[in-house]
Amino acid sequence: MNNLETLLFMGTNSFAVAPLKALNESGLFKKIYVVTQPDKPKGRSYKLAFSEVKQYALASGLPVNQPETLKNGAFDSQLAEINPDITVVASYGKILPKSVLDYPKYGSINIHASLLPEYRGAAPVNRVIMDGKNITGVTVMKMAEGLDTGDMISSKAVSIGENETFDELYDRLSTLGAEMITEAIADIVSGRAVYTPQDDSLSSYAEKIAKQDEQIDWSLSAEEIHNKIRGLSSEPGAVTRLSTDGRSLKIYSSLVADTDSLHSDFGKIVIEGKRIKVYCGCGSLYLTSMKLEGQKRLSDKDFINGRKLSDGVTLN
Repeated sequence: MNNLETLLFMGTNSFAVAPLKALNESGLFKKIYVVTQPDKPKGRSYKLAFSEVKQYALASGLPVNQPETLKNGAFDSQLAEINPDITVVASYGKILPKSVLDYPKYGSINIHASLLPEYRGAAPVNRVIMDGKNITGVTVMKMAEGLDTGDMISSKAVSIGENETFDELYDRLSTLGAEMITEAIADIVSGRAVYTPQDDSLSSYAEKIAKQDEQIDWSLSAEEIHNKIRGLSSEPGAVTRLSTDGRSLKIYSSLVADTDSLHSDFGKIVIEGKRIKVYCGCGSLYLTSMKLEGQKRLSDKDFINGRKLSDGVTLN
């Protein structure tokens, strides 16, 4: 491993921070260069915000590059200056052209938050929860020109809790990816790595979350709605509206109250002490954390105390 000089790490979102931190603290590389997406406006003020990866890199004294594009050789001269032995990609958010993929001596490898070939694409953690799966994991693979189609180097599975939210699972998978990446690099450099082709016939695609994915359909079963809520928590959040004034209500967490009762008045709110129950097409849910349009996120108890939801109101 003493023949490794330079790492190019490409990542943007919080998922990539733990792997970058692990590699930075591993001592495997003399130099680490970070590439992340350009700063983007955020919040009501639209003030430019640094990505989570950039925040960590700057705090750790790592050089940061933010190219607008990698296409048509736009990054080739900078890549030659960096001259990486290996490139690690984790939640970067841009497609890498062949010139970038093939440049490093040991190639480019990706940390992907699913058990490939399932859930290729942009939103594997959201989608696996929304689909009600109870197993997922992390795959480290050698990158190819296709979308998450490269040969697999290692994969590890984890179970998904019945009430586990996106945020919770995302953090766990990030930590797992950090544990796997240094071992994978050691195997690659030593020649021990085994490259296993993906079976395309078993593949599925995790599309980016769209606005229509956020909407709650209360005619569905309690389990289906519960899976949507926890799969979208806390960003962007599952959305419904109050029948009284049309204001949107983002729901961040829930519990299944029952799975068997049938309701023609689905979406109806029933206050049970300090709990907010909502009838679903089949079964019912307790809402435990939510945010009314224009206000801050509150627990169910605070919502009831503030009289923001009342018995008999309908969500739609």
